[in-house]
Amino acid sequence: ANECGLLGKNIFESGFNFSITLKEGAGGYVCGESTALMASLEGRAGEPRPKYIHTAEKGLWDSPTNLNNVETWCNVPLIISRGANWYSKIGTNGSKGTKVISLSGNINRPCLVEVPMGTTLKEIINNLGGGVPKGSKLKAVQVGGPPAGILPATLTNLTIDFDELYKAGSLLGSGGMIIMDDKTCMVDIAKYFMTFLEEESCGRCTPCREGIKRMKEVLDDISIGIGKEEDLDLLQQLSDCLSNASLCDLGKSAPNMVLSTLRHFKEEYQTHIERQVCPAKRCNI
Repeated sequence: ANECGLLGKNIFESGFNFSITLKEGAGGYVCGESTALMASLEGRAGEPRPKYIHTAEKGLWDSPTNLNNVETWCNVPLIISRGANWYSKIGTNGSKGTKVISLSGNINRPCLVEVPMGTTLKEIINNLGGGVPKGSKLKAVQVGGPPAGILPATLTNLTIDFDELYKAGSLLGSGGMIIMDDKTCMVDIAKYFMTFLEEESCGRCTPCREGIKRMKEVLDDISIGIGKEEDLDLLQQLSDCLSNASLCDLGKSAPNMVLSTLRHFKEEYQTHIERQVCPAKRCNI
């Protein structure tokens, strides 16, 4: 683009200068948080900081900063070339345009697919992903990445819509969709995601650092048959602490997976605790 005069100084002899710099990060999950991302770009450790001042006023190198992901920028040329009216006709009243979905898990056709906002989860799973493998039954779907909640098969009529998914206790987030069949243990899957978040937490604030660690320890106990009934209340208390006291959205949203599995699949937790049995036969009880 620079060689063709599309970027750089004096673009098309217009007197307008505009440059783009690409910088590859180390892949830390916490750097998806805006202030941690800016710290990384400045060459410092990717740790979030309190947002006393909005990044639009003072962000990267203390300059006004506009942060958007690549998917957002990809929509800009289409909106400029075809107009806002054209774009606004795609999607729902509250969520315009399209969303790129990464479909994975227990699905016949894992794929990366772009769908209009308002498409149902069921349409994506069955029509685009080919449904779950023969002999399996759809149990749950996780939408939005590690900090998002899980939805049971009975809620797959929900649509790809920011507000609708949020009200259901999930997030659209990055557009990840993990399909889970009836061989999936909800205690095990909650433990898996908490393990990931424990590793990716920057460790700067105590509620996130210690809260995620403690929640994972409780899930470990339940998964090996030494959990107690009061552990379910403890998970709720720890979740409240994380949600209310963590510094950034990683910590605030970390309990979502545990809370959503407790909400929709509490009987699995109780079976692990009361009978020392994993219904899906995934845990080492």
